[in-house]
Amino acid sequence: MKKLLILASISALLAGCASRDTGGTGAGAYGGTEYGAGRRELDDSPGANQKGAGAADLTGTLPAGTAAAGGTGTATPGAAQMSATLTDADNQFMQRAAQDGKAEIRMGQVIVQKAQNQDLRNYGQRLINDHTRMDQQLAQIAARKTVLLPTQADAAHQQMMDTLTSLSGMDFDQSALQDAIRDHQTDIQLYQQASTTLQDPDLRAFAQQSLPILQQHLDLARQLRATLNASQGGVGQ
Repeated sequence: MKKLLILASISALLAGCASRDTGGTGAGAYGGTEYGAGRRELDDSPGANQKGAGAADLTGTLPAGTAAAGGTGTATPGAAQMSATLTDADNQFMQRAAQDGKAEIRMGQVIVQKAQNQDLRNYGQRLINDHTRMDQQLAQIAARKTVLLPTQADAAHQQMMDTLTSLSGMDFDQSALQDAIRDHQTDIQLYQQASTTLQDPDLRAFAQQSLPILQQHLDLARQLRATLNASQGGVGQ
């Protein structure tokens, strides 16, 4: 009975999330739009708020291959160019958001290919859809501000994906959900800070608009983990 109730809850939430795909999150729709922050407290379980792979504060070290503000030169795969008209924090957020978005898209692709649980495969497809749309929105902002964004995930996320793809069966499903939970907790922290501290209004709006989507991803991953744990008699709780 407990498992049936959890499955029903996940199905309802997935359906509710899908119904929002066409509302209020269109690419480039920033001007004149109201953005609900949709923020919630992060998981308070031990270690839940630790930063995930490749995470950094807005004032942290720039991603590898990132040019200094106003830098010039020919772009190489994964390289990035900053804008001299934006603050350091604004530039760093754009670079980090781009890399994290690429990592989430890749995670979704791996989940769709390898997960044995159908609800988890559906979740992977949602990661692909939502983060692709967010990536397109960020790219439009970057183009207006002559910023060249990274074209791939950072090295830490790439290593995490290599480890994940080496797994199979229930080990893969459990690890994929744990990685998704950890990464989205980190993303929410980053976007919450950005939504209130960035100087550029387009970037603040992007962060505010993205927060509810990231929270939905985190909630779904937690519910899916609970379902898998229940089906395995509490393994991993």
